Amino acid sequence: MIPRIARLLVPLAALLFGAASLEAQRPRPTQEQVDRMSGPMFGLRGAYDFDSQSGGYGAQVRIPLDWNLQFAPSVEAYSSAGGTTTQGNVDLIATGRRGWFYLGGGLAIIKPPVGDTKYGANLYPGLDLPELLDLPVRPFVEARWTFSDGKNPFRLVVGVNFLFGQR
Repeated sequence: MIPRIARLLVPLAALLFGAASLEAQRPRPTQEQVDRMSGPMFGLRGAYDFDSQSGGYGAQVRIPLDWNLQFAPSVEAYSSAGGTTTQGNVDLIATGRRGWFYLGGGLAIIKPPVGDTKYGANLYPGLDLPELLDLPVRPFVEARWTFSDGKNPFRLVVGVNFLFGQR
């Protein structure tokens, strides 16, 4: 069995080091491209929780605060044999200068199927993939950890964001 710390550090290190070298090879975006990356977005997401071995789904909104900072509230639901756990997130996302690699984190509000609401913290690296066919649709992938009550489940999240305006 792989130690818990290795399950956390290996994917994070791969994302950080791989993304930095890939970002250095991309040409700098034009102002028009930056504006298109910076508009408000609505997203749909699917997830897999490796600790509880359950699937999840959810939605998010991304609202730009600056060219490299976004406000990203989201909600997710994870179904398991014990019921459905709902998690609301109030996160901030900091993007790289080209906008496709990002780090996010913030507050998690967790409502388990039984018991009181719990609070925790989120931390995640992510990749925004290029627009598909020059449409305002942006796929993304995140490696997400939520820290609450001494637990830190690892979740792989994939989804699409839909651009619904420009700054």
